[in-house]
Order: sequence, then C-alpha cells, then structure tokens
Amino acid sequence: MMRRIQQHPSSRRASSSSRMLLRNALPIAALLLLVSVLVAIRHTASLMMSTMTRRDLLALSSSSADDDDVVMPSSETGVVEDVDDHAASNNNLRIAVCITGQIARLEVGSKVQNLFQSLDQQTDVLDLFVSLEENTAGTAHYNNKPKYDSVCGVADNHAVYNAFFPWLRKMRNFTENDDDASFLINPNLPRYQKKLKSFTRAQINARTTNNIRQFRHSRWCAQAMEERESRHGFHYDGFVRIRDTSIVLKPFRFPAQLLQPSKRVSNITTLGSRIEPTVALRKCMSWGGYNDKTVVGNRLALDAALRGSLEGYYLSPKVQERRKLWNPEQLLKTVLDEAGVRAILDNDLLPFVDSRCSRDGGTPCLSQSWKDCHVSSPWNWEIRVCDDDEMEGATGKCPWDCPKKKQKPQQQHHDDEKLIKDQEMRAAFLKSPVVAAAYLVTAADARRLGVTAADIFAQRGWLSALTPQMASTIGLTWRALRDMGMTRDQVLASGIPVRKWDTILGGDNELREVYHLQGGRRYWYW
Repeated sequence: MMRRIQQHPSSRRASSSSRMLLRNALPIAALLLLVSVLVAIRHTASLMMSTMTRRDLLALSSSSADDDDVVMPSSETGVVEDVDDHAASNNNLRIAVCITGQIARLEVGSKVQNLFQSLDQQTDVLDLFVSLEENTAGTAHYNNKPKYDSVCGVADNHAVYNAFFPWLRKMRNFTENDDDASFLINPNLPRYQKKLKSFTRAQINARTTNNIRQFRHSRWCAQAMEERESRHGFHYDGFVRIRDTSIVLKPFRFPAQLLQPSKRVSNITTLGSRIEPTVALRKCMSWGGYNDKTVVGNRLALDAALRGSLEGYYLSPKVQERRKLWNPEQLLKTVLDEAGVRAILDNDLLPFVDSRCSRDGGTPCLSQSWKDCHVSSPWNWEIRVCDDDEMEGATGKCPWDCPKKKQKPQQQHHDDEKLIKDQEMRAAFLKSPVVAAAYLVTAADARRLGVTAADIFAQRGWLSALTPQMASTIGLTWRALRDMGMTRDQVLASGIPVRKWDTILGGDNELREVYHLQGGRRYWYW
C-alpha cells in the first residue's frame, strides 16, 4: 500500500497565495498595456497636430460652422460674416484690422497694397473687420466740411467685399435709419465740442453726435474681434484701427515694440518682465490729448483703445470728472490713462496719412502736413498733396491754423525776419540761462532750433549759472537734456556733482534708472 504524503499546512497556504497573485496580476498587466497604447496614440496625435498651422486649425473649425459662412453680403443688411481664411504662413502672429468711417469716403488701393499685402507676409492670421456708415443721400458727414465734398470712396458694400475679400471676416453698414442712430448727449461734459464761442447748442450737439458715430464703429469692431476669438479659441496678438480716408504711404510693419516685454513692468512671480498694454499713436494734431485717427496696439490694449471712447464718454469716472474735456483726442487720452495703457508716439511707425476728395472728384489727395503729420520719404504710393484751394473749408475760407491764412504780403521778407529771429533766440539760449529766461526762450525752443547737449556743455559759464529756479523757468529737465542728446559721460565731465544735477533739474520718475558710480557713493539718474 502506497503511503499518502501530506503537505505541510504552510506549503498549502503559499501555493494558494501564488495562485491568487497570478489571478490579480493578469488584470493589472492588461491595464498597463491599455495605458501604454493610449499614451502612444496621444503622442502620435500630438505629432500630427504640430505639423498643422494655427490657420489650418481655424479653417477646420470654421468649416464646421456652416451657419456662420456667408458667400456674398446681403444687399439688405450689408453684413458679411466669417469668410474663409486665406493662405497660411509660419509667422505665428495674429493681427486684427478695423476700418471705420463712411462708404462715401473709403479709399481702397493703398490699404490693399501697403497694409494687407504687407501684413500678409508677417502674420499667420490676418482678419479684417469693417464698420462703415452709408448715408441714404449718398453723401458723407463732416464735422469740418471741406470745400470739395464730392464722393471719392467706393460705390457700395459689394465693392468693399470685392476689394477686401481675402481678409474680410465681418462687415457692418450702419445707416441713418438704424434703431441706434439716436445718441444721448452727456450733460456731465458741458464743454465737449464747444470749439468756438460762436457755436450754437445745435452745432455742438451735431458735432458730438458725429463723434459718437465714430466711437460706435470702433466699439463694434472690438466686439466682432472678441466674438471671433471666442468662437475659434484663440487670441489676437495685436490690432490696427484706421479710418476710411487713411492713405498708407509705405508698407506697414507691425511695431515689434508692442509685443516685447517692458522693463517698466515687473512680474514678481517669474522675476522677469512682461508685456504691458501699449498703443502706437501719431505725434501731431493731438489737441491736448492723443491723435485718434490711427490706433495700433497689442491685445492687452484692445478694449481700452477701441471700446473706451464710447463707453468712457458715458461711464468712465475719470471722464465725468473732467468737465473741461472738449474733444475726442482728450477723451481718448483720458480713457487710455485710466486703463493704464502706455502710448508710443512715433509718426514713422505708422505710415498712415489722412486724405480728402480733390476738386476733380473721385480721386483723393493727401492732406497737407499742417493738417496731418506726414511720414518720412520715400513713399511707394503715388498720390499728390492737396493744394491750398483744396484744403479750404466749405465756406471758402482757410481754417485758422493753415499756412495760407498766415501768409502776408512780401512773404519772403517775413521768412527772412523769422530766420533772423530764430538765430537770435538760439544765441540767447546759448549765452546763459539768465539771458534765455530774459528772452523767454525755453528748452523746447532750443531743441527746435537745433541746440544740442554738446552745445550747452561747451559753455562752461552756462552750467555755472544754472540754478533750480532758472532750470524751472526755461523748462530744462532730465527729459529735455536727454532729448537734446545728453550722455552720461558729458555729465561726469561737467565738473558738477551728479547729486547737484539732480537737485537742479528735479527728478523724473519715468526716466530714472540708478547707475552706481565710484563705489556707490554717486548716482546717475537717467
């Protein structure tokens, strides 16, 4: 008889544990395999998506929204919405352009050649939003009506569509019969548009209403841009807002300064600099504020720049406090300051110049430089500058500030007198600050006359006579000297302690950066 061998109890328990571990390990291995497969699929999808540009993704998303795509504008509403994107590039820059004004004054050619075709080479996304007003009589509104007010714009919204089709995303035509064509006058701003004492209340209200029409166009553009961002899941990097009559004299390049981090604003969390809300504006015809004919900015400044004028006119606490505010330029500066938007004033960054209809009709001419600041040559858009007759107002009289009105008989004689006076002012300023104050010659006058910091530092007696009171009288500050080309070495070589310089000229917080000199005992304020 065979003897049955019995297992020890501990051996039976070990065998049971092994079988249980094996049963549990199989599902775990299957789960790990499944996770590995999912990770591989996700990685492959990421590689595929990285080969597609942002425009490809937007095109896919827009193609799924069939109800948003309109092939031709409606003749009844004049609205074009979400036209397909055009050719892609690899610049990863997304720019929105807004054109505001009136169809009867819209210039097209220079905008296509020097704005859109130029931006096409710089951007990955370039979207155009157009908000124009169409007068039922086929004419245009003017606050300062020119002598020749013939129509020199496009025929209708179909012509706008055909001209801007590759970039057009949304277009709206306002008419005098729109429900929102009635505008309330803000009683908190009693001096607004009261340009002359002879203006009647009806004239003031009409001018104010025309301003609000302009503000409404810009605000609509901002809403359309933000709606497109929300719909397609991205943000624009910057925007350009120009008027209907703007002529683009040379290819426009989006200012890189608007997209670069600013040293003035520190991000404590990253111990570095960050981009701050910034706009680029033109440096002329500011009337105590900012020139509002062209506004270019980064995305952070979009709301304040495009929505601010209309909403601020009614709602901004800072605007309501400024009861002496009297024009749209001051209104724009107030709302930008209130929103903390930095302004860069540079004409050559913005090659846009205003135009008006010529006496020939149908063709525009460029406003003279006293009416709108010109940009440096060469220009690659052929257009003539308006003559004096075309710059006159509807009454046949030249505006108060145009050169024709200032001309006198024997103009050459007066030009010679002006030249002699300028030479005397320059000599008086360089003689000493005491003589400059006696002749009422300021630092700004000196800079206009070509005086440089080197000229000042060459006059040793000039520096020794400079006192805080004298510097204040002639308007000499750190900023003024820097504009004249002052260098750090010139200050150190002047023989005047740097701290005394700061006492004489006063502090300028916007320009101060401390440089330690000679063991940290002396400082250079810039």
